[in-house]
Amino acid sequence: MKQTIIHELNTKYLKTPTRKVRVWLPEDYETKPDQRYPVLYMHDGQNVMDPSPMSGYSWNAKVILDDMVKQSITKPMILVGIDHGDDWRVSEYTLSAGPKGLKGMRHFHQDSIPMGGEYARFLLEIVKPLIDQTYRTLPGRESTAVAGSSCGGNISLQIYLKYPDIFSRVGIFSPALWLIQETLKQDIHSHSHQEARLYLDMGGKESKWFNFLNIRGVQKLHKALEYIGYTKQELKLVIDPKATHTELFWQSRFPEFIQWIRF
Repeated sequence: MKQTIIHELNTKYLKTPTRKVRVWLPEDYETKPDQRYPVLYMHDGQNVMDPSPMSGYSWNAKVILDDMVKQSITKPMILVGIDHGDDWRVSEYTLSAGPKGLKGMRHFHQDSIPMGGEYARFLLEIVKPLIDQTYRTLPGRESTAVAGSSCGGNISLQIYLKYPDIFSRVGIFSPALWLIQETLKQDIHSHSHQEARLYLDMGGKESKWFNFLNIRGVQKLHKALEYIGYTKQELKLVIDPKATHTELFWQSRFPEFIQWIRF
């Protein structure tokens, strides 16, 4: 079995005409031909197993998952990494933003506008159908998760709030809530609560100046989700006091997320 299966997908939704999607299958996939598997979709697919050029670290997600399966901590699952759009990453990972958020987005790219709606369509109309048709998945919402970090955490949250009938497990690692905070309240209150398991976290040393605001932001998000009906059995909030904004710490918290979603 190939270590990584790569699909180059054509798309009319994104700025780039093709997008790379990486698939990692469970170790027992070939030896258990009758078994079907839950699926975890992760953003920033380049860094799921390969080191980020920014931090020098990866999520090391496949290795961690395989080890957790061997220890009977979690069930096997199919892991799918969707590559980001390079210069358009922040735009693609933003479904909605207010004036301050738009100004912040222009810090990353002069012409940045929210393109999270188009990215969501790419995920839901092209990527997920391909994965469900090509591999032995369990396609229902109860067996489908989405996760990401920073702006990838933002889009994981925003996609879930808009499409809770597709996903029931969500990983929101170190979200860049300052980009979406102006529209997030309305997104939450427009959301229809469904049974789910949502994981939220934040490091205590994510930025140089705004660590208190980062932590307060994710705590407020947790309370807002509780307010609309999510219970302690559905929400998990982790504050990692020494963690910075890198894959090194996201991989260290990844096992806790996997245990929490309980496939």
